[in-house]
Amino acid sequence: MSTEPSAPPSPEGELSGLWIGRVIDERYRIVEVLGEGGMGAVFVAEHLKLRKLVALKTIRAEFAGDGQAEARFAREALATAQIDHPHVASAMDYGHLPDGGAYLVIQLVRGESLARRLERGPLPWRQVAELGGQIADALATCHAAGIIHRDLKPDNILLEQRDDGSFHARVVDFGIARLSGETGDGAVVDASQPITRMGAIIGTPGYMAPEQAVGQTIDHRVDIYALGVILWECTTGQRLWMADSLTALFARQLAGIATPLRDMLPGQVPEALSDLTAQLIAADPTVRPGAVAPVRDELRRIAFSGDPLLSTAPELRVSGAPISMSHAPTSAGWSSAGQRPEFSTPGGTLIAGPPGPPPLAMRLRALAIQRPQLFRYGAAAVALLVLVLVYQCGRHSEPDPQPAVAAAPEPEPSKAGKGKAGKGEAKAEAKGEAKAEAKAEPKPEPAAPPPADVAEIPAAFADAAQTLLTGSGNKARKKAAEAITGASEADKATIPEYVRNLAWLEKLSRCEDKRKVLLKLEEAGDLRALPGLQMVAKTPKNGCREWFVAKDCIGCLREDLGRVIGRFEAQAEG
Repeated sequence: MSTEPSAPPSPEGELSGLWIGRVIDERYRIVEVLGEGGMGAVFVAEHLKLRKLVALKTIRAEFAGDGQAEARFAREALATAQIDHPHVASAMDYGHLPDGGAYLVIQLVRGESLARRLERGPLPWRQVAELGGQIADALATCHAAGIIHRDLKPDNILLEQRDDGSFHARVVDFGIARLSGETGDGAVVDASQPITRMGAIIGTPGYMAPEQAVGQTIDHRVDIYALGVILWECTTGQRLWMADSLTALFARQLAGIATPLRDMLPGQVPEALSDLTAQLIAADPTVRPGAVAPVRDELRRIAFSGDPLLSTAPELRVSGAPISMSHAPTSAGWSSAGQRPEFSTPGGTLIAGPPGPPPLAMRLRALAIQRPQLFRYGAAAVALLVLVLVYQCGRHSEPDPQPAVAAAPEPEPSKAGKGKAGKGEAKAEAKGEAKAEAKAEPKPEPAAPPPADVAEIPAAFADAAQTLLTGSGNKARKKAAEAITGASEADKATIPEYVRNLAWLEKLSRCEDKRKVLLKLEEAGDLRALPGLQMVAKTPKNGCREWFVAKDCIGCLREDLGRVIGRFEAQAEG
């Protein structure tokens, strides 16, 4: 009997066998797998009539049935269908799959996410400003159409590399966008299309604006805040908001404590970019710019300035009132007097950016408003703990089980003999300890696992198998798992089942799915898997992060893992 995990099914095996070549709604033929997540997959598909390649996202039937994921698909389709912009990956179609799932067709973007790019380090400040201008331009169009993204973050920005090495950014994933006709707190007017339970937090911690995090009324300035966080992180290559818990993270955001870019990178970042970013991430929304179009134009000015480190730009207009969510576009131009940006609102009123106070005055004014934030949001902060609990309970998380055998606490060291105790007492105590050690039974050495034997494995996969059995590097283990799980069906038949299951144990992301593979390994009883299981058991308990909070990647299976390892060790010893 095969020991390959039966749930979830082998992604590569299932997709290449059942999805590649499949025609959806007589319009889209699946030609390539882009990726897979816990809820579904993303494919490259060909529109049969237009002969055009598109991206086709799917959600599995078990997730589409609860209405939440499907509502997000419908929302993304509705939101992006209203937007025709070069920096937005628009949806083109939406429908249902025969098995009960759903699909969404969007523009195909060949590239990587901004989050993936930032894993390799920060971007040059000029490139940060250029990308920020592109994102702000997309947001300006969205806001003019009455759409607030609400989940802007590096993961939702895709980068296409141009021939000259520069990037073309596209904003994606409007699944929780707020559309015209919805209340400011995110409640959906049409009750048949809910996207969240009452009281749940919508967005991503670390990128949500403070008013969004505590459930207050929001407007377009939550996107402006998120843009500021992204600019800060792209420039520094670091996370702006990090904490050991969601409560602490939100508390830091409410306090508005963020180190300016000029202090993070002294002499390496233009004052204009530092001042602008500080204004965007102000805890008080009234301190942020009143519209994103001025932000776009200022970022463009910074990006394309000829000065290596240009001087501080004029202060942007700050407006406490939200912009009108009409469908009239916002235009922008330049004033010939002093080269000050001027902006035309939907109503036609011309707003020219004033020469403004010096940067220090601007910072002091912003600081004076930000200082009382912890008190201004006091009532909302009291409810923050409840909101965090709702948020965490609303997400799928695995419990951290207690170890099967708890280690006995070590006794407090005796203080006798350290103070005024006599030498006789110290000697007697030493003799007693020596006798106790002499009488103690020697602890048996744990059974040595069977040696990792990869001779029977095809040469093309021997190194990958060896890595899964003895390697400790996370990236190397992931790469090895990809190599084995991605093997052809013919090659898989030559790879021992225990190696294939170890690969799936490494590849799968959901802890419960990993546990199912572990039970398959236990059922097979192949002791050759023992070294690989012992390596998995060494995974640190804080090795993963969910919403910037440390968590145990394998918390749900540690108890079973210890039991299986113990059983295999006993069998190896016998």
